Amino acid sequence: MSAKEQSWVEYKPRTILKDVLPLETPFSLQVEPARACNFKCVYCYHYNEREADNNKYLSVGSYRSLFESSWKFKQKLKSVTFGGKGEPLLNKGIFEMIRMTEQIAQETVLITNGSLLTQETVDNLLDSGLTTMRISLQGLDADGYYKTCGHKMDFDRFLRSIEYAHAGGEE
Repeated sequence: MSAKEQSWVEYKPRTILKDVLPLETPFSLQVEPARACNFKCVYCYHYNEREADNNKYLSVGSYRSLFESSWKFKQKLKSVTFGGKGEPLLNKGIFEMIRMTEQIAQETVLITNGSLLTQETVDNLLDSGLTTMRISLQGLDADGYYKTCGHKMDFDRFLRSIEYAHAGGEE
C-alpha cells in the first residue's frame, strides 16, 4: 500500500464533538452548485421528469456572498463539500468557487459522478485547489452505466480520466 493510500485509509484524527462545544466555527459546509444532472439513475429519488425542466445553478456571485460571510469565523472550516442534488461539474463557475474555498477551508471536496472528467477538467480542478474528489461509481462497464443511469458512457475514457486524477494530473 502506497503512502498516499495509507494516509487515506487512516484519514484524519476525529474531533470528539462534546470536547469542542460550543463551536466557534462550523466544521463543514455543503454547497449544492447544481440542481441538475446528466444522469437519470433508476434509484435516485431526486430525479423525476418534472424536475428535469427545473435545472438550477448556484451563481458565482451567490457563492461569493457565502464565502465573504465565512470570514466572520475565527478559523477556517474543516471542509467545504460541493455536491448534493446534482452534478457539480455542470456548473460553469465550479472552478472559481473551488478556488475561493481554499481561503476559508482546510479541505475542499467534490462529489461527482465523474462522467464529465477529462484531462482538462482534472487539471482545472487541481489548479483550483481541490483537495479531495469522490466519484460515485454507477457500474463496472458501459452497459452497467447505461442500465443504472441511462447514460452512454465512454468507459475507457472514464477510467483514463480517473487514473489521471489519481496520479495528480500526471500521465
